[in-house]
Amino acid sequence: ARTVLGPAGGASRVTVTGIVRKDSSAVFLNLTGDLSPLSLTTLKRSFPQLPVQGEYRGTVEAQGPLSDLVLTGDLETSGGPLGFRTRFNTYRMADGYEVEAEAREDFLLSNLLPSLPDPTRLRGSLFAVGRGFSLEALQGEATALVRQGEFGPLQVDSVTMDARVEGGVLLLDELLAHTEAGRLEGEGSFGISPSAPASELSFRLESESLEPLRPFILEVPTTVLDDLSPFQRDALSESGVDLDTLPTAADIAVDGSVTATGVFRGRVGDFDGEGNLEFEGLRFRNDYAEAGTISFSVEGSPFADGRLLAQVTTDSINVRSLGFGSGTADLEIRRSEGRVRISTSRHPEEEYALRGTYALDSLGGGRINLDEFILQFDTVRLNLGGPASVTWSPEGYRVRDFQLVRPGPVPMRLRADGFLPVEGGGETNFE
Repeated sequence: ARTVLGPAGGASRVTVTGIVRKDSSAVFLNLTGDLSPLSLTTLKRSFPQLPVQGEYRGTVEAQGPLSDLVLTGDLETSGGPLGFRTRFNTYRMADGYEVEAEAREDFLLSNLLPSLPDPTRLRGSLFAVGRGFSLEALQGEATALVRQGEFGPLQVDSVTMDARVEGGVLLLDELLAHTEAGRLEGEGSFGISPSAPASELSFRLESESLEPLRPFILEVPTTVLDDLSPFQRDALSESGVDLDTLPTAADIAVDGSVTATGVFRGRVGDFDGEGNLEFEGLRFRNDYAEAGTISFSVEGSPFADGRLLAQVTTDSINVRSLGFGSGTADLEIRRSEGRVRISTSRHPEEEYALRGTYALDSLGGGRINLDEFILQFDTVRLNLGGPASVTWSPEGYRVRDFQLVRPGPVPMRLRADGFLPVEGGGETNFE
């Protein structure tokens, strides 16, 4: 009978039986270890930095000389049944090693690696052979196959990867992933050590619908107004539920088709690249864009000292119930600052334009500097009277020198300056 282990943790019991033999040339092992069980969950309580947890029950065999030792195991774990085989030189492990592992049934990997989305479940296998452990010395190849699985709420149909590592460079011969959200392909090479030569890695992403990604973006409620029958609506109303407080399907909508291609060149910490993304029917809650493109380039990581440049072009967009015929945006994004330029129109006689910079601090605040803000309504034009800024913090919002003026024979000026606290009163001047 199959034993199913829970993740709660308890005492570990490990026994080893067998033979250790030594001759003039080597030490030989023929040992069998019985895990009844081995609890890494209990060990993790004493060492919280340990990335692995769970209960492991079964047998592990060690056979051969210490210079060419083979470990095999057939285990029942908190994630499910797992078989593995490894081969290495215990005296000089970096000289060469092999690893094989297979999960023949649905294996709940998130029960063993709690940092993964729950549930992360798969059926698949891994084979790797190599030598060296540092990124500079590592050489080898690996093949991974996932036949079916889940990554949190996302259904995974299959994942195939063939890769090699030579001279600090990852050589990706094939990466092909099929999920309910779409298809991802990748190939090429990329430096994984600081001293690696510059390389080039390309990818292609196709998605007919982004709806399966909604749980990663929004909290999906258990009750949606559009899904209720008239009988259910009446029952909820009679129980005191205000139906106007229930979200509609539009309130939680995430959808659209996307095609993206890109190329990255360089190595970890020092790379650049560019790509293009096309979308149709893009929808987020009640906002949508009928079609558009995003062209981007990246220099280093935007989360470090790099920057991301993007040009966005959209057609027929709706934002906060306001419809626009078209729009363009130029963005420069760094880790905590950037530049933005936006222009859009609702129709030929009504246009809007904005240009400025932003900066974020580490305390939840930031600053927007407006260099240009133009509103064009037929023959009426409104624009900034000069540079203005808006800063915010947990305490409130401060507006400085915001002036919207209408030049011409009948001039007009709207001015705002002051502080708006999150709580209580503040001093703000409007003219």
